[in-house]
Amino acid sequence: QWDPYVMVFIAPSAICLHIDDILIYIGGAFTGIGDSTATNLGAVDKVVGTATGQHIPIGDKLWDITTKGDSILFVGEFRDVDGVFRQYGAGINRQNWQLNNWKPELEDDGFLLENDGQELFVGGKFFMTNTAERKNAYAIA
Repeated sequence: QWDPYVMVFIAPSAICLHIDDILIYIGGAFTGIGDSTATNLGAVDKVVGTATGQHIPIGDKLWDITTKGDSILFVGEFRDVDGVFRQYGAGINRQNWQLNNWKPELEDDGFLLENDGQELFVGGKFFMTNTAERKNAYAIA
């Protein structure tokens, strides 16, 4: 009888980092950092490398993180953040790690996120956003 045993193993991984003044934000596909729970997004102290313990559960893999003002912004393969619908892009408050209003509502995965100090640039495999047709990249003022 032909019955192969195919084992799927996806190792936890850190995919992206964003370095701030005192913290390093880490995103990817994981359930914790050190002894702290962190579902796909967490932060560590920049000097000593210990987890801050701050976290908000992200429904699937993160591909990129940046900050803008008092927000931590991220894109990836997720469709929810802390059980709230957010389609492939979301933002949280830096202080309390609660969802904020930033939600580009990409129609598919977001892979890249850059902040040049004035505009935010998003790249991915999407053709539409919550505002208009955008083919794989767009800038948000």
